[in-house]
Amino acid sequence: MLGRSLRVHPSLRFVGTLLAGSVMVGALLSGCSSDPTPTSSTFTTLPRTGAVRIRVLGDTPGAGAAIIAATSSDDATDLSVSASSLGAWMDLPREDGDGAVHDRLVQITWDAPDLVVASLGGDALVIPDDRLMACAKASSTPTDRPQFIACAAPLLDARLVNQRVMAIAFDVLAHTRDAKLVLVGHAGADPTSPLAPWQQAALAELLDARIAAATIAVGESGATWAERVVFCAPTDCVAAVRSRGWI
Repeated sequence: MLGRSLRVHPSLRFVGTLLAGSVMVGALLSGCSSDPTPTSSTFTTLPRTGAVRIRVLGDTPGAGAAIIAATSSDDATDLSVSASSLGAWMDLPREDGDGAVHDRLVQITWDAPDLVVASLGGDALVIPDDRLMACAKASSTPTDRPQFIACAAPLLDARLVNQRVMAIAFDVLAHTRDAKLVLVGHAGADPTSPLAPWQQAALAELLDARIAAATIAVGESGATWAERVVFCAPTDCVAAVRSRGWI
């Protein structure tokens, strides 16, 4: 992970059992290199300027804009990639988009930020796969919402949303000294999506429920850095960060 070996902390086994049933988070991390040196690039830690250092990652450009504005930070970088998958941020073999932007995650840890603001998993909203589109076509009106949810929920579970969000969170937190991870929910209603606005809203709720559950599991993992993560709705993140004294 992050170009360095991520040892499988006992907490990974605990939360893997808690959220994944028979699918362990540790299984997602299997096969990682034991080489502690970055494999794709060489990064150097940036000097501190005294400002709050913020890094934004995920699939929604500008997700951290409100927090950046609230801190008046002049040391903020948005590394988001529109419609990026969860697997794209992970140290996985480069197949079907997996591992495609993992280098950006490596860079974040070398930057030693104070806050990492992440919006993850939204590719399902913007570029739904054929199976999600089949759910959408079979549920064409808002009155079909329960049917759409029943169809889409197991597909998100098959994407391992909980487990992959947890793995990314562990990756960031275990490889930074003090960084606080802010996992941002999804607003839905992207005009570029082939899904109807009500379908996007329903899917966003399903995604956010899984990300929130993953956040809780990370927080309860027992790791020394487990308290450095929070989940928040897009409009509530500044308040959530302030209430924890992170800004």
